[in-house]
Amino acid sequence: MTNATKHTPGPWTCNIDAEGLNVFQDDPEHPGNGDHIMCIPRHPESEANARLIAAAPEMLAALVEHALLDRSLPLDARWALYYDVDLALESACRQLEADQKAQEQLEIEETRAHEKHLEALRRE
Repeated sequence: MTNATKHTPGPWTCNIDAEGLNVFQDDPEHPGNGDHIMCIPRHPESEANARLIAAAPEMLAALVEHALLDRSLPLDARWALYYDVDLALESACRQLEADQKAQEQLEIEETRAHEKHLEALRRE
């Protein structure tokens, strides 16, 4: 297995705009200036798809690390490495869940604001 990848290096992040959900390379030194990876048009599953795609580099790195573990190491040493890989995957999954909850909360707040706006219009 080679370690050469042909994709944009991670980490990636996603955001929502009028066009849909955009996946970007996350540049910590220049937030918002990373490479644009893709745009996913809006549909019911688009947000979950974008967040899963954004988590792909971290999950790939953990899986590659797992695949490249030296099988000649003693079992206890391999278990320690497996544990580290497992923690990396668990962290990526927790981030996906946190992003999803934050997005759901944002949607609830937007719905409430919209309902308040409609109520104010009805009162006029």
